[in-house]
Amino acid sequence: LPGNPFRQDGLAPPLILTDASYVDDCLFPVMPEDPRDLVSQVAEVTAIVHRHFSARMLKLNWKIGKTAAMLSYRGPGSRQLRVDFQIKQEQAIPVTLCTGEAVVVHAVCVYKHMGGILDSHRCIGPELRHRAASAWGAYRPIAHKMLADRRLQESTRFNLGLARVSSKLFFNAEVWSAIPPERFGPVSVIYHR
Repeated sequence: LPGNPFRQDGLAPPLILTDASYVDDCLFPVMPEDPRDLVSQVAEVTAIVHRHFSARMLKLNWKIGKTAAMLSYRGPGSRQLRVDFQIKQEQAIPVTLCTGEAVVVHAVCVYKHMGGILDSHRCIGPELRHRAASAWGAYRPIAHKMLADRRLQESTRFNLGLARVSSKLFFNAEVWSAIPPERFGPVSVIYHR
């Protein structure tokens, strides 16, 4: 590219695209003092992000499931605000961009990102059920063919199970918050198989 969109002083040599590193997943927390301001502040932050991305020749993907807002209301009146938003705005936040273009950011209650599930109610249940289902899907095809095959050494079978099943079961586990043992039911069942 002629010039360099990351340098504004005009002194930079042309940018070679292999030198650029693009982050394709970002999270921008918005935490207003008053929960009534959440939707308007999400729209404002989205417009700011778009302006800064556009200045660096990065394009936001507005399709459903790509650019989304996860609203989690807290504070006085939050329950009614959540209901009002879901009914009146149909889970969509209108945003006016710096170009004057009007877009819609879809609000979601659950967001799947890189195999993990984020829940707007800050619940770990959907993530644990998803992990268990994913691990079970990896376990079933190899359970009788490989893991029960006595011709393979036990260490080989263990490593196959670890690589195939545990990688699905414990993906993203490092970001799980403190979880009470009784919530681990779905994960424990698969792990102990």
